[in-house]
Amino acid sequence: MRPQRHEQFPGNPMVRIFAVGYEGILESGVIHLSPRHPEMKWGDPKNFHPEDYFTGGWLIGAQEYLGWKHH
Repeated sequence: MRPQRHEQFPGNPMVRIFAVGYEGILESGVIHLSPRHPEMKWGDPKNFHPEDYFTGGWLIGAQEYLGWKHH
């Protein structure tokens, strides 16, 4: 996924974000997020509806990752 967006910090620069999606299983431990990433959600790709969570480039990237066609 390579969405482009304005970052939410001074100057609101336009950036392109390279994201890699992959399947994973948390076997133990605790996930710690940075202040820039205040939440996360686990989802089952079989029942996941990316349009409920994403718009724009992120939505297209999620759909492509999941093998869906977009218009």
